[in-house]
Amino acid sequence: MKTKLLLLAFAFTGTLLFSQGQNTAFEYFKTTDGTQNFFYKSVTKTDGLGNVYVAGATLNSAGNTDILVAKYNSAGVQLWIRQYAGSGNGADFAGGLYVTNTDVYLTGAVTTGTNLTTDVITMRYSSAGVLQWATTYNGTGNSFDSGKFIVTDGSNNVYITGSSYNASGNFDFVTIKYSSTGAQQWVSLYDYSAGLDDAGINIATMTSNVVVTGAVTSATNNYKVATLTYAQSTGSLTAINVGTATTTSSITAVTDLGKDVSGNIYIVGSTYVSGQNQNYYVQKLSNTLATIWTYTYNSASNLDDIAKGVGIDASSNVYLTGYSTSSTQGRDITTVKLNSSGVQQWVQTINGTTNGDDEGADMVIDATNNIYITGYTNSSTINKADYYTVKYNTAGTKIWDIQTDGNHLNDNATNMALDSLNNIIITGQSETAPNVYQFLTTKYVQMDVITPTDFNAELPSANFKYYENKGQLVTTSLTAVPDVRFYSYNTYPSHYIKDNSSMLVFSSVHTLASINDTLHRIDMTYDLSSTSAKTYPAEVQKNGYLNYFLPQTGSAGITGVLGNQRLITSNIYPNIDLMYSSNQNGIKYYYIVKPGGNPKSIGITFTGASSFSLNGSTNALSINSSIGSLTYDRPTAYQLSATNSTIAVTGWTPDWQTNGASNKYRFNTGVYTTSLTLIIEVDQGNGITASVSSTQNLKWSTYFGGTNLDAVKEVKSDVNNNLFISGESSSN
Repeated sequence: MKTKLLLLAFAFTGTLLFSQGQNTAFEYFKTTDGTQNFFYKSVTKTDGLGNVYVAGATLNSAGNTDILVAKYNSAGVQLWIRQYAGSGNGADFAGGLYVTNTDVYLTGAVTTGTNLTTDVITMRYSSAGVLQWATTYNGTGNSFDSGKFIVTDGSNNVYITGSSYNASGNFDFVTIKYSSTGAQQWVSLYDYSAGLDDAGINIATMTSNVVVTGAVTSATNNYKVATLTYAQSTGSLTAINVGTATTTSSITAVTDLGKDVSGNIYIVGSTYVSGQNQNYYVQKLSNTLATIWTYTYNSASNLDDIAKGVGIDASSNVYLTGYSTSSTQGRDITTVKLNSSGVQQWVQTINGTTNGDDEGADMVIDATNNIYITGYTNSSTINKADYYTVKYNTAGTKIWDIQTDGNHLNDNATNMALDSLNNIIITGQSETAPNVYQFLTTKYVQMDVITPTDFNAELPSANFKYYENKGQLVTTSLTAVPDVRFYSYNTYPSHYIKDNSSMLVFSSVHTLASINDTLHRIDMTYDLSSTSAKTYPAEVQKNGYLNYFLPQTGSAGITGVLGNQRLITSNIYPNIDLMYSSNQNGIKYYYIVKPGGNPKSIGITFTGASSFSLNGSTNALSINSSIGSLTYDRPTAYQLSATNSTIAVTGWTPDWQTNGASNKYRFNTGVYTTSLTLIIEVDQGNGITASVSSTQNLKWSTYFGGTNLDAVKEVKSDVNNNLFISGESSSN
């Protein structure tokens, strides 16, 4: 039996803001590390150079967990990864992470004794991943001690907080200061009520103090938020604030701590209120720990509402995120804005399309007061829970949102950071098999994308999709082609798209095994284009997907591959983007020349063509292969107004011109308004829409196939009157 191989590709060889541009996030990299058989929160940080660090726990060969810390560069390339095991060969984990340009600090717990008890561990690595020191603390109870959060001061002294088991058999706050060389400077313990449990959750440095917050127990099942300040130099307790709690109003969680520019402190979590279950809770304290105000939020269903993260902008507005629970929609990501006086300004909720659980986990605020929320959402029966990240402006308007799927199982983002370029780094865990998890870290970049209004009012073809290559594509020798980012096979020739080039593949497929199939590939490269250009999906379609079960995809296959109606290559030349789209005739290109860009920069080389022909009257450019041709019509030039409406360019047309060689082409250019965006549109002719007389009874018609014998053998409809056809196709 004759077999056919799926293509087949290998290589020849400051964003400006415009009123019509839309700020958009794109996935820049996605990387995984470590394995766990339970869900464990991981943390991420970034340094001033854009490097990314992730810490948590990973299973070792004995089935226990080791501390894991990894470093990636700004492109997502892993620079190093370290595992650290305590002497007791038990459960070890990192709970807190702090980085500078030169050092990496961690705190957590390691198993040290034969009775599998844990000690607080604090560690310092160099930026090259060399362990500088590691020190442990064993509490008075010689039992379970762990570090939860870590910070440093301007002299590289290290402060951690967490919990320590005392001699009476209960947990206390523990706060420890170490010198830059790991020498213990002081230890301070706090026990609110003898015989009950307390735990430090978060720590921050102030001018001369450190502030610690956590939860204390005042009676059985009755908890309060406690905030303490210690003198940095001596560890002496300088102030304390313990919130009020009764049997009907009790703190159930303390989750985050924030500071504003005036040194005020914000403690966030949830509180139980009779008849309302759990509510968002935030307490604002002065730098002397005097309570300024408290706030609670209860959603309409009177079910659990739990705040997970807090952010404070430059005007001391307060933003809370977490989840609220609806009787009809499950958990929804809920973000609340308060002004500096604690007065609610707005509430925004996110509900996934499946009405499953959606949760916010963490937030950050950038220098212009945009708010970024991460967590997870259930919006697809295919992928289950995915990472979900959303950006709001200070008015609560959603700017963009983005999802990341790990392995079509449950993914939960837990922590986020911004780098100096406002790129967003998210970490958490991804389920690779039932109850098997790995760290999943992704980086998103933000760009202002212009989606041009088409000069001929054409929209992308509903039948044309660009699919991401996730490993399903191979060459004819079965070699992987990871540099091919996207492809479209439902056009002729097929298109395969890299970051700053693409390929056209003509094929002649024969039904007789005795006749060899023929392939002819032509590469389309952009002369002197940016080597850092990257192609992203710009319009994901979620109403259909492809599954691949091929020799190269393994037994699990590659499933749930979504199609995209547009792709964008940002800054392929300075201030010039390339957008891939389509019409009924096939692929369409938009060269988007923003103010500051020069259309004369665009140069295209076609490698591998048999010949070229340029029509003297129509300026149609034909690229010929041994088995077929592709003809691009005369390009169209127009401009976009501030509202994205089209403005005709007069006096010149961007005709195809040779550029010093028969296989090199550029566009003729002329005078245009350089303060507006210029669009050069290239396609194979405007799409043709068939019309039917209103006197006929025909409702609609369509076809599948084209250049060879095609036949329908059976047609059926389902209960929704969707039609399904089965048959055979010999078209290319």
